[in-house]
Amino acid sequence: DKLLMRPGFRRWAVPARARNPFGVRASVAAALTIVSSGCGPAPPAGPAPESPAEACVVGTRSVDDDGQISIGLTGRVDPADAPVPQTESERFVFRLLYETLVSVDCDGRLRPGLAEAWRSDTQNRVWTFTLRDAAEFWDGVRVSALDVISSWRARPGARALVRVDSVTVLGDRLRVALTSPTPSAAMFAHPALAVARRGPGAVWPAGTTPIRVELGPAASSGVVRIQPAGATRPLVEFARASVADERDFLDRGVDVLVTDRPRTLDYAATRASEFNVVPLPWNQTYVVLAPRRIHDQPTGRLPDRLLHDLARDAVRVNARAAEAPFWWLDASRCGFDTSTLGGGGAAEPSTNVSRRIVYGTRDDTAREIAERLVALAGSPGDRRDLESIDFAWSAPAGAISATGLDATRFSASLRAGAELGYVIPLPRVVLNACAETLAILGRAPWLLSAPHDAGTALTRALVPLVDVRLHAVLRRERVSATADWDGTLRVVVP
Repeated sequence: DKLLMRPGFRRWAVPARARNPFGVRASVAAALTIVSSGCGPAPPAGPAPESPAEACVVGTRSVDDDGQISIGLTGRVDPADAPVPQTESERFVFRLLYETLVSVDCDGRLRPGLAEAWRSDTQNRVWTFTLRDAAEFWDGVRVSALDVISSWRARPGARALVRVDSVTVLGDRLRVALTSPTPSAAMFAHPALAVARRGPGAVWPAGTTPIRVELGPAASSGVVRIQPAGATRPLVEFARASVADERDFLDRGVDVLVTDRPRTLDYAATRASEFNVVPLPWNQTYVVLAPRRIHDQPTGRLPDRLLHDLARDAVRVNARAAEAPFWWLDASRCGFDTSTLGGGGAAEPSTNVSRRIVYGTRDDTAREIAERLVALAGSPGDRRDLESIDFAWSAPAGAISATGLDATRFSASLRAGAELGYVIPLPRVVLNACAETLAILGRAPWLLSAPHDAGTALTRALVPLVDVRLHAVLRRERVSATADWDGTLRVVVP
């Protein structure tokens, strides 16, 4: 069921894939001054584009159509997580409701978000943002720079991106202690830096977009409705119906569905007069994290033939062999302050290493990859291909197994480095490679026990396998939408 092999599939292809975004829009007025951490190449100067790149436009709405848009959700949406998503469905919903200072499209172009303009000093050590004029929360309270920092302080994910522990507040001007240059304002588009204010007893934290959640009986039934301020009816309804088959969503009249299931996409393709199927940017890279490699001298990545076979035959979603460049290759230049990980986390990997390749029980793609690697390890003809991961993988048949662990057990095992290998997804594109690397070191602190720096240890331990992506199924002439830097579909609310 490989979609890329089906006749006519490529006619929906988006011509540009996401890449690292860099660009700056200058400002004269100063409303918010921020100094943060980061790494990467210096950005070109220039204005933020007023409209997304053509490659990022994935749907159009008829100018005569003013009806409500219905969007199908396949996963949970928990207001307690807002504004930082934990599932793909939450990423979809929260992107409409909560703003970061800037936004970045799939072609790497910066656009205004909560901030209407920004600039940096000559050394890229101080960034100055001007908040949008008369920006308000849903309840009409004006957004101040203090609200921005208060929102960030409440989240560990935000504190990993921006140093907010020594903020000086002077009216609407805030200064964050310098750590290292931040070459692009793009990092401020990270979902962890979205701005929200949670009031006492509020189900949903208040956002700053012109649309808001409509509360009422539907909110407790799995349906999320959003509408502009002052509107009398919702314009977008997110329906999380209990369907055994995603194709039922399309039969029930849903206008938008984001999915990676081949059966659903094949079904939508048979109804081409009604639906347009658009592949979104490649958004995840599945890797094997192999603890033994931090001390060994690995020979490199797996052979291209094996990677192509994994993408074509092992997984059921739209996949390709993982393609460089990989953001973690720059991690050795970050200069980590590993004391932020706390708790003396630099312990050696477990000496009692299992003979298992493990994966999260809820991740079907990780399971399929792990099972195929085990099959290869047991095949005399393919066994040698795995030597570039670890010589121990070229073991006799039956010596290695694939095992699923629930989230709690997987996290504990990864922290101990107790398995032969871990199959995990990593974001394909990141806005701050150093912060993402630090997050991995927090999950796998044994990387800090290597005889070289943490960035080099991570580069050795990670073996890229396949890239995957989602697809958007859009009812024709009913939905205007664009794709963001991380492959998230952003529906344009009329």
